[in-house]
Amino acid sequence: MNERNILWCLWNNQHNVNILMNNNQCIAFSYLSEGTLIFTAAIYASTLYTIRRELWHALSTLLQDYHGPWMFIGDFNSLLGAHEILGGRTPLKIACFEFSNWTNLNALIHLETNGAQFTWTNRRERWAFMAQGIDRAICNESWIDYWSVFSCNTLVKCFSDHFPLLLTLHKNPPITIIPRFKFFKA
Repeated sequence: MNERNILWCLWNNQHNVNILMNNNQCIAFSYLSEGTLIFTAAIYASTLYTIRRELWHALSTLLQDYHGPWMFIGDFNSLLGAHEILGGRTPLKIACFEFSNWTNLNALIHLETNGAQFTWTNRRERWAFMAQGIDRAICNESWIDYWSVFSCNTLVKCFSDHFPLLLTLHKNPPITIIPRFKFFKA
C-alpha cells in the first residue's frame, strides 16, 4: 500500500528546527529553547495495530538516541482500555496492551486533556454511534520539568471527525497583575 505523508510541521524563523524522523505516522523534530534541546513528535498513527507496532519501535529508538524533554502529540489511534470508548466494540486487548506497554517502558506520562473526553467520533447516530479518546499528548518527566506552565485542551470540532488539540506552554509563567481596589469618597 502506497501511503502518502499527511503530517506537516510548520514553524517560524524564531526556531531552528531539525527533523529527526519523517514517515507516514510521525514527524519528529528538535529545536533549541533557551539553551535546551526540546524534542517533539506529531503523531498520526495507523488504524492497524500491527502497523502501529512499527511506530512504537521507532519512537522508542528516538527516545534512546535523543535524551531530553520529549512531547508526543496527535492522533495515536490507540486506546488504553474500554474506558476510552463509547459505543462500538470493545477495543482489542493486544492493541491496548502494546500502547500501554510503549508508554510504560519509556516512562511516559499521559497529560490530562481538558474539554471533550472523546476526541473522535464516527458521526453516526443512535446504535451506530461511536466515540473514542484517541487524540492525546504524552511526554516524559524532563518535558514536565522544563515547562513551568502547560495545558492540553480540545478545541471546537468543525469539519473534521476529530477535536483539535491545543497545547499551551510557558517556560516562565505569565505575570498576572491584580488591580488594586480604590475607593474615592466624594
